[in-house]
Amino acid sequence: MKKSNIILALVLIAFVVCVVVVLAFRLNADKKEANVNIDLTALNERINTETNFSEMTMQDLDKESLSSLFGIETDKVEEVIGKIPLINVHANMYVVVKATEGNAEYVREKLEEYGTLYEQNWEKYLPEQYELVKQRKIGVQGNYVYFVVSDMANEIVKMME
Repeated sequence: MKKSNIILALVLIAFVVCVVVVLAFRLNADKKEANVNIDLTALNERINTETNFSEMTMQDLDKESLSSLFGIETDKVEEVIGKIPLINVHANMYVVVKATEGNAEYVREKLEEYGTLYEQNWEKYLPEQYELVKQRKIGVQGNYVYFVVSDMANEIVKMME
C-alpha cells in the first residue's frame, strides 16, 4: 500500500509541475504581446519604400478619415498610419492602428466589419482585385491592429514583427 501512495504522490507532483510550467509560458506570452512597440512612422516609410504602394494613387489615413471610413471612434485610437486607394481601380490598402489601452479588440472588430463590406464592394467589379481583398490580412499585436490588402500582404505583416 505504501508503494501505491508514493506513486500517486509522484503523479500528483508531476501534474502540478506541468500545470505551473504551462501557466508560466502563458503568462510570458501575454507579457510579450502586451509589450509590443512599433515605430509607426518608420513602418510607414518602410512599407512605402519596400512595396508597390508608392506607385499607386493613394490617400494617407489620419484619425478623422479612419473614423469616417471604418467607423472607428477617434478616442479609441492613439496613432494611425495607412494608405487607401484614391480611385477604385485597385483594392490595395493598409491600415495600422495603435489602439488606446483596452481597445485593440474593438478596432479589430471594426476592421473585420469593413473587410466584409470591402469584399462585397469588389465582388462584382474587378475579379483580380476581388481576389486580393479575399486574401486580406487582419490581426492584432499588442495594442496594434492591422488591415492589409496587397499582393505583398505577408511581407507587410512581417515588417511589424
